[in-house]
Amino acid sequence: MPLFRTPSTRGLVVLLAVFGLLPLYLLNNLYRYPPGLDEAPALRSADIVNPLMAGKPLRLRGEVLNSFTTRHGMVVVTLYDAAEDLNIGAPIFPSFGKLRQRPQRGQQVEIIGSVGFYRGRPQLNPLSTEHVRIQFDTAAALPVAEAKLLAGKIVQAGPLRITEWEKFRSAAGKHHIRLTLEDDSATVAGILFEGDWNEEDVDMLKAGGQFFVNARVGEFRDLPSLVVNRITPVTPETAP
Repeated sequence: MPLFRTPSTRGLVVLLAVFGLLPLYLLNNLYRYPPGLDEAPALRSADIVNPLMAGKPLRLRGEVLNSFTTRHGMVVVTLYDAAEDLNIGAPIFPSFGKLRQRPQRGQQVEIIGSVGFYRGRPQLNPLSTEHVRIQFDTAAALPVAEAKLLAGKIVQAGPLRITEWEKFRSAAGKHHIRLTLEDDSATVAGILFEGDWNEEDVDMLKAGGQFFVNARVGEFRDLPSLVVNRITPVTPETAP
C-alpha cells in the first residue's frame, strides 16, 4: 500500500480555488485605502455613462430606499440621491469585510466606490466596508419625548444619557444589550441587537457621557422603545 496517495482531480480543483481566492481575501481585508479617497468627487448622473469615469472612486450620499442580505451573505443597498435624482444599487460582498452596521431603510448613507453594471443596470461598487458610512445629522436629532412617538420610523435622538445598560442572552442564544435612555424630556427603553454592537460600543457605554442615537421606534410591553442601530458620543463639534 503506498504511503502517499495521488490527490484526486476534485481535490486539486479545490486547492487551486482556495489559493486563487486567498489573495483576493487578503487584499480586501488587509489593504487600507489612502486617506485621500475621502475627497472623492460626488457621483453625478452623467458619470454613469461617461467612460472616462470608469474605475474612478466616486462618492454618493443618499437615503436608503431598500436594504437586504442575500443567502450568500451579500448586502444589497439601494440609495436615492435627491440632488441628482439618482436611484442606484450598491452590492457589498462578504469578501469586503464585515459591515460595522447594516444600513437600514430611511437612513442617510455615504458610499465611496466605482460605477459598474449588472444585467445592464448601473450600480455603485464600494471600495470596502470602510467606505460604507452611515451619516448622522445631529442638527436633526429629536428630544426623547418626540422621538418615541414616531412609531415605525427611523429617528435620530439626542443628546441623551444612557443611565442603565446590561448585556443579556436571548432565548435564541443571541447576545443583546438592554438600555435605558433619557434626557430632560422623557425616558425610554432601548435595545442593541447582536450584530449592531461591538466592544467599542461597550467601551463607550462604560465611559458614560452623552450620546446621539440612530434608532427605529418600536414597542416593548405596550410601551414605546428604541431599537438602536448606532450610538455616537456627543463631541464639542456636535454638542448643541
